[in-house]
Amino acid sequence: MLFLGIEFFRFLSIGFMNKWFVATLMACSFWINPFMECLGNPSPGINRGFMVPLEWNEKMDIPFFIDPELTGPDRLCMIFGSVIGDFSGLGEPATDVYSWQIISPSNVQLFNRTGGGTFQNISFSFGQIGNYSVSLSVRRGNTVIYNATKSLSVIQGPSLILQPDYLLCGRNTVSVSVLDSNTPNLDQYTFQWKNAQGAIVGTTNTLEVSREGTYSVSLFLNNESGGADCLINGSTFVGPPNDFKLNISKTLVCLGERITVTPDVPFLGDWSVLKEGATSRVDMGTSFSLNFNTDNELGGAGLYRVFFNVADEKHPDCASEREVLVEVKNGPKFQSNLLKNASDCEMENGAFQVTANSPLDILEIKELGSKIFDIDQNENMLFEGLKPGIYTLEGTYNGCTRSSIIIVPNDSPPATQRFQLEKIGESCTDTGKKLGEIKVVFLDGAFEGEFRLVNQRGSIVQSGTIPNLPSLELTVSGGNFALEIVDTSGCTLPEELVFTIPGKNFVSYSVPEEINVCETFEFIPFTTDSLLFSLTFPNGEVINKNAGEAFTLTEAGSYSLMGSSLLANPDRCPRKTDFNVSLFEPIVFEEKLASQDCAGNVVYEAELFGRNPNTVSIRWLNENGSIVGRGSQFFLPAFGRYFLEVQPLESGYCPSSIHEFFVETPVFFVDVAISAEMFCPNAPSATLSVQTDLNTGDRLEWIFTDLNGKQEILKGFENNKTAEVENEGSYEAVVYNDRGCELGRDLILLMHSADDPPTLESIYYICSETNFGETIDPGAYEAYEWYFEGNLVSQSPTFKPREVGDYEIIVTNALGCSFLGKFSAFQDCVFKYVFPTGMILSDEKRHFEIFVNDPVEEAKVWIHNKFGSLVFFCENYSVVPSVSFCNWNGNENGRNVPSGTYIVTLVYRSERFGLNEKVSKSLLILD
Repeated sequence: MLFLGIEFFRFLSIGFMNKWFVATLMACSFWINPFMECLGNPSPGINRGFMVPLEWNEKMDIPFFIDPELTGPDRLCMIFGSVIGDFSGLGEPATDVYSWQIISPSNVQLFNRTGGGTFQNISFSFGQIGNYSVSLSVRRGNTVIYNATKSLSVIQGPSLILQPDYLLCGRNTVSVSVLDSNTPNLDQYTFQWKNAQGAIVGTTNTLEVSREGTYSVSLFLNNESGGADCLINGSTFVGPPNDFKLNISKTLVCLGERITVTPDVPFLGDWSVLKEGATSRVDMGTSFSLNFNTDNELGGAGLYRVFFNVADEKHPDCASEREVLVEVKNGPKFQSNLLKNASDCEMENGAFQVTANSPLDILEIKELGSKIFDIDQNENMLFEGLKPGIYTLEGTYNGCTRSSIIIVPNDSPPATQRFQLEKIGESCTDTGKKLGEIKVVFLDGAFEGEFRLVNQRGSIVQSGTIPNLPSLELTVSGGNFALEIVDTSGCTLPEELVFTIPGKNFVSYSVPEEINVCETFEFIPFTTDSLLFSLTFPNGEVINKNAGEAFTLTEAGSYSLMGSSLLANPDRCPRKTDFNVSLFEPIVFEEKLASQDCAGNVVYEAELFGRNPNTVSIRWLNENGSIVGRGSQFFLPAFGRYFLEVQPLESGYCPSSIHEFFVETPVFFVDVAISAEMFCPNAPSATLSVQTDLNTGDRLEWIFTDLNGKQEILKGFENNKTAEVENEGSYEAVVYNDRGCELGRDLILLMHSADDPPTLESIYYICSETNFGETIDPGAYEAYEWYFEGNLVSQSPTFKPREVGDYEIIVTNALGCSFLGKFSAFQDCVFKYVFPTGMILSDEKRHFEIFVNDPVEEAKVWIHNKFGSLVFFCENYSVVPSVSFCNWNGNENGRNVPSGTYIVTLVYRSERFGLNEKVSKSLLILD
């Protein structure tokens, strides 16, 4: 299965929602990056995290402003109980104010936030299947310039079946699928498979794999705008159970050269070759290594794939196979024909012809010292006027060289030079074989001169002088030879034909040249014959075993193995082979947790304590014994029981060492709930309490955001389930685990009681002579007490001061919160403002409006709801006395605001009286 995860992260600047993030991994060695992403692609043009610069019109010398636009996915796929959606409002983050709202399928408001540039883009975690509504309103200055709503469909993501690792067994292919074949709407998905080189190798749900390597896949649903919804990225590794590579002596050879192929791990396995264009392989037998002649055992020049297939005892039904490529080039082809013998030593009248059966770059006759260049195919070359003797022909073509010999006999050799040959073939001994023998008997008695013995390719096997002897004995291995005898006068007498010394074959068995073992190894030479093996250990000890029996190797050093036939009359000779044994120190390793992110993505690492990871084979296994990871890093596909196995490379002979470990499923979420006691306006503080499980979480953090959006962490309350606070604003309690991952949070908006302290001016002016003065209405309360100079003078809801002096008022609301207000009355006819404490939306005569008299010159008004969101704003820099202004009918964005208590804030100025005051009071809105 793909490596899927869920990550918590905090919403920028306000951090009040749990955010789950599904990340795409990257998979390593070999489950490189193996993470999955199930996010709708952001629409083009979203500049996440940066401010979009203004474009400038040079001709008009004015800036172009980018218009707001609500962009985001049309569909999201849910895989793990939630999925993140990213949305943007575009516009100008330096000047625009963004108001976002998200409504659930059950018509519940899930998200409602307003702010500046930090709210240009938002991310929200959707935890329920269904259709959502996402709305955006953008205000630039005092004007709402954009309103839009888009629909979002959150659907159930597909069932993923892609595994992190697949075994590639021998010549078989393996089917790799991403989705179950019964997945609904499977035909609506677009698939793209790539190999490790980035080439596209498939475009369907299932990929047939025949080559080892890492394969990545992307699948998605096409949306109406041509983008990709429900994008999923994943990767898997396909390879054999065993780690080894093949070493080849040459990858480019000439036809006729020998090739040796050896696995770097001394495995015993089956060899085969396949020529390009052929449909079936050629079986090359079973052995520890392959050595063959390209002329005799291949089908001519061409490109060949050499395969090595080895069984694995842990996966008996899955053989490991690897291959190497070798190119065999055509070399020179020619043939020679004797046309005429030489009459005698003195007559140079011998002749032969060479026919080029292929083009030749060079033809060289070494004994003549002649070279002919650029010979065409089928061209004939005549060589005549030749003395008797052996002539070596060497042709070169296509970078390859081939040689042969031709003999020009001597028809009239001197009597003193005549000879005959006695040929004795090779024979077996107890420890190997005895070489063959050539005995040259001079028919006229003792002879003095020289000899030259060459093989059929013209290479000199032996040469030298003959010091007046009646015979000459030469020891040679089996093969085809030519001999010439030269007397002291320079007369050459060759044996007229190539002759053969019969050879003997060695018994057949196979052992590796190097064996690397850990502590001990049961070594069995491979043979199909009935043989007796004698192994000489480094200390000189000799132990005999029959074929199929094991030698126990426990020490490093050089070993000698003698294999002899057990047949009564063997036709093959004993054979001795030397090999070397190296001992590996036991590998010390353990699994180590490398990282674990907030999504639950877990990475383990093989701790090798200083050993080079490139020298070992690493396997991560699940509890069923299946390979789920390779390499030093392991990206956990699921929580549960696992095993780590580490073996040295270039050795298949180490006892299995496995570490078992168990990964517990982490806690991703805890419930957090905040409650607050009544915050009376005259109370110095209020107590907040949080209900949560700190045994699961590691740390509790309190975050405060004031009414201006400034945020701070309340250091003094960390890990406290209660907090005594003094300021109005938003309070959040956030629970983290020991890795700093957020497990849950809750937010509460703490405001003073909806019945604010009485709205009073500090000074009221009266005119005693005319009885002119303002009637003071402090608001709607349960009880009122007006005091003048310390004496109770009234208990009415309103009061009109008539005497100059100091006053106090105590009001009490329905919740029992008492508020004290003070003011003074001075002799003057100065009045300030009047606005209602209540309004009825359906009554046009009872809407909101403000009156001021002559002393007030400027005024600004804000009305906030109980969540602190601004619902109405007004400003007037030229106030007309006794004329209403800042009239409001309770409408926001074309809709009436909900009933409830709101906060009215009035700022007014008077240069004449030196006033610059701010007042707030409650406004009760009824439908």
